[in-house]
Amino acid sequence: MAFCGYPGVGFSDQRGDAFVQYVADRGLCAEQFMPSHRSPNFGDTVARETDAEFGERGLDSWISKLAKPVAVFACNDVRARQVLAACGRTGLRVPDDVAVLGVDNDEVICDLSFPPLSSIMPNTWRIGHEGASRLDQMLSGNPITEKRVLIPPEGVQVRRSSDVVAVEDPDVAAALSHIRDHACEGISVSDVARWLAISRTTLDRRFLSILQRSPKSEIDRVRIQRAKQLLELTEYKLATVAEMTGYASAPQFLTAFKRLTGITPGEHRKRHLRSPESFQ
Repeated sequence: MAFCGYPGVGFSDQRGDAFVQYVADRGLCAEQFMPSHRSPNFGDTVARETDAEFGERGLDSWISKLAKPVAVFACNDVRARQVLAACGRTGLRVPDDVAVLGVDNDEVICDLSFPPLSSIMPNTWRIGHEGASRLDQMLSGNPITEKRVLIPPEGVQVRRSSDVVAVEDPDVAAALSHIRDHACEGISVSDVARWLAISRTTLDRRFLSILQRSPKSEIDRVRIQRAKQLLELTEYKLATVAEMTGYASAPQFLTAFKRLTGITPGEHRKRHLRSPESFQ
């Protein structure tokens, strides 16, 4: 476990301290990145982010020296992308050697990072709702008694920077990586076995022995996970979601989704539809 932030920047220090304490409470230790020099604008977030874009001294060395595999929690998406860049410069594999998680779920940063960045999703709807509610109180002449309101995030948007299962078998590890990258292109277990140059029977046996599930189940898992994201975050029609997740048609996708989740894609979308009423 490790934390990478901008020491001296308030929100970063708060997140870092909380993370280190959370890890310590569970009997583990989290390393923290401490730069060898201080930016002239030490407490300025934008200045620190900009300064780090030009190759912050010590970040590459720190990443290289961490015990592997390691999970790095970054204070925000900008910092997480800088960690990914440091991994690229030092030849570290993401997420196999270094799994990276950011905060804010900035889709431009996350989707354009290499690999795409996993990030914690703040509950921006509720933040806006609570802020507007308190502003209404103030305009009505009512005192605000709560000086600080903590709002839990919605969850984690999992992308490739953290989507990994650590296994020692090199063929299974390679298969997992290949499935993660190509499952939504409609690949089959036979395609994976041919890519690895091993028999399907051998691949099935190793998966069941190590992961207690089949390669077919892993392909289904990756497809359905992606489908859930599309249903929750877009208004795409089922035919579009089916095409984007490797299914031949919308009916085939609907059947597979209900078999694997117990509900239809439409029901899943309704359950995760965000509305102001859900904050009451």
